[in-house]
Amino acid sequence: MILFKKAVFTLPFLIFLTWFFYNLNFFLKDPYLIFGFDTSILMQLIWLLVSLSLASFCFVVFCTLSDDWKFILPAVILGSLSSFVLFPIPAGLVIWVGTLLSLCLTYLVLGNRLRTYLTFQTGTLLKPSIKTLATLLIVTASLAFYLSADQEIKTNGFKLPDSLIDTALKFGSSQLP
Repeated sequence: MILFKKAVFTLPFLIFLTWFFYNLNFFLKDPYLIFGFDTSILMQLIWLLVSLSLASFCFVVFCTLSDDWKFILPAVILGSLSSFVLFPIPAGLVIWVGTLLSLCLTYLVLGNRLRTYLTFQTGTLLKPSIKTLATLLIVTASLAFYLSADQEIKTNGFKLPDSLIDTALKFGSSQLP
């Protein structure tokens, strides 16, 4: 039962992290999607943030319950290796290293905080770690997005997406008398 308690959040963490990588892959394949004003793109961004939040939450709860490197290190390695399945090599490598470092750093900070607390208050103990992990994963995703956009611009040059031009024309034509 103790082993089950320590590993109960491992599978949800891995599922939500893979879901985050899957949603991020849409934006890395086509860097011009972020310029779109379509509701489907907004929904993809919302699902990206939901998956990031759930992955961060599950990882912090998993680390809090297990608090042992023997359980956490395999989950961290497996979760970060899932980036190689979904991303091409330059972005996959950046996301793998960034995710590995983010998860290990979050566990170290959380472990230190859990060893030195006086009263167990979930808001003061877990919320900063969830925010830190989400921020580090956003920085990692931003770096991968930069590399993907840079490669796209080098091969095809920069171009304004048609959806952005159409939206600007609609907005501008409604302002004219």
